[in-house]
Amino acid sequence: MKFLNKFLNYAIGLSLLVAGVFVYLQMQKSAVTTTSKVPASAEDLANKYLQEANQKLKTDRYKVQNALREVSKNGDTLGAKAVETNPQQVSADRQIAKDIYNESQRQKSVEQKFQEELKSVQERRYQSELEKKEYIKQFKANARKNGYEIVVDDNLQVISIEPIRKPTSDVDPTALESNEY
Repeated sequence: MKFLNKFLNYAIGLSLLVAGVFVYLQMQKSAVTTTSKVPASAEDLANKYLQEANQKLKTDRYKVQNALREVSKNGDTLGAKAVETNPQQVSADRQIAKDIYNESQRQKSVEQKFQEELKSVQERRYQSELEKKEYIKQFKANARKNGYEIVVDDNLQVISIEPIRKPTSDVDPTALESNEY
């Protein structure tokens, strides 16, 4: 029994030591890779910022949808919540609305709930595509203001960046040399 206890203590200590070394090596490896991932060109930098902005949009949209889902799940409006500890304190209209909502949820079949969820997913995808297109349009407009023409694919990857050539003037350069203007 004493031998087994000693063996388990050594095994636990050795596994903790191995885990510590593994974590240390992973931290060293990630430190090296993060410093070596410097964008090589303007396209890489633009891709990086486009993807970060797109991820932020998705995260914000997800948070809003979850908040709205919670509000609709509780049957509440976006206003302040009523304290429902005493039924006499809650208005009759609110009680009736809550009862109707709960009854309608019970009566829905599985297929109806599935169809509603499918419709909701399709609407979110459509909204996401619209937001993505608008974001690309604004990104291109900003780049054009700064003198660049950018081509972006559907995955928000910058395909090419070219400076826009500005006309120098309306005067013919040969006319300046011969003083004929």
